[in-house]
Amino acid sequence: MIKSIFAICVFTALSCAFAYSDDAFSALPEASLSDNETPDGKRSPNRFLPYLEGSGDYFVLNPITDPILVGSGIGLFAVDLNLHRLKNDRRFDGALYDRDDVSAFDRWAMRPYSRALDITGDVFIGCTMATPLVFASVDKREWITIGLMYAETMLLTHVVKNLIKSLTFRPRPYMYFDGYPQKYVDSGDWNNSFPSGHTMQAFAAASFTSFVFAMYFPGSLWNIPVSAGSYALAATVAVLRLSSGNHFLTDVLSGAAFGTVFGIGVPLLHRIGMKDSSAKKKRGASLTVLPNGFQAVVRF
Repeated sequence: MIKSIFAICVFTALSCAFAYSDDAFSALPEASLSDNETPDGKRSPNRFLPYLEGSGDYFVLNPITDPILVGSGIGLFAVDLNLHRLKNDRRFDGALYDRDDVSAFDRWAMRPYSRALDITGDVFIGCTMATPLVFASVDKREWITIGLMYAETMLLTHVVKNLIKSLTFRPRPYMYFDGYPQKYVDSGDWNNSFPSGHTMQAFAAASFTSFVFAMYFPGSLWNIPVSAGSYALAATVAVLRLSSGNHFLTDVLSGAAFGTVFGIGVPLLHRIGMKDSSAKKKRGASLTVLPNGFQAVVRF
């Protein structure tokens, strides 16, 4: 939950910086005037709408897709709350688990609990989830779109992660060693090994940052550094979750896969219905938000 709150804070920070910027609503060049602007730079009373919509050249908010994504996240969260209560009824009997029962693929990477590495992992996931702040360099009109996409990505990643954990029972690796953290046993977190939530959210953030940055700056020399840096932070989180005794190898690999799907999938959905930057009309359908309603367009 802390990671999801952090994602919302990133969205809020971008939105506030946008809202209180001195030139946030300054006149745009005539070539980029939106539907509710006039050539002399005057705006209609609903002047905030163009910034809510963004430019539409990279990603677009959709009155159908976005409510579905947010609603799905909230609905899955409610389902998970009930499943989590049922899972917490299972208690640890005090006997360590047998390492021989673990597959050879996972066994070699098992480690006892390390509090120092556990805390270090929390620090690195915070750094990874802050990588979308690089988008402070893009057009201010895109900030709300990026922030909302990121919030949706983290929301869905968080609730799906928790839902899978509630449907599975897998003791963490430290439960096979002496010195396991009693506070996690008391809280019921000791049997939430699959998948790795930290890794899942770290790779969701890294994939989101890399994919969205590549869309905004396709020819930039910074594409490789941004992607490499984001994924390096996410991989560090995965390694720390292994070495701290919190997860098996299959936990972090699954978390990385799930996180990548959400990190790319959510912004990819927001490329549906984009404006055509060229003069040529493309085939397809789009739904556009207007000051006084919606506009559905079908092109053949």
